[in-house]
Amino acid sequence: MINNLKELVQETEKEIENQFKQIDSICERNSKKVLEAFQECNLQESHLYSSTGYGIDEPGRNKIEEIYSKIFMAEDALVRTQMISGTHALAITLFALLKNGNTMLSITGEPYDTLQTVIGISRK
Repeated sequence: MINNLKELVQETEKEIENQFKQIDSICERNSKKVLEAFQECNLQESHLYSSTGYGIDEPGRNKIEEIYSKIFMAEDALVRTQMISGTHALAITLFALLKNGNTMLSITGEPYDTLQTVIGISRK
């Protein structure tokens, strides 16, 4: 039984070897992209420390957002430890995109309960 299981594992690993190679290749490309972004943005030790304590125009936070925007090829990035939940992150995004009186269309169904409160369709 154990020998059969070992053979089955070996056969399965051989069958999926190409998928693992693809995953490894993606991993290497992404690691290279991250390291290049760190270098291009000139991340330094001083960026790893808080400077004011108030989170206002923090060089480290600004630098990590610059790095994220490079990695994800975005115009800008918002990377904050102060975001405390998925609902909080979505609320920030929606407040930035929607103006008072705009209509939000949810194409996957009714938004979940905490988000309903954020968008004003529930009073919980």
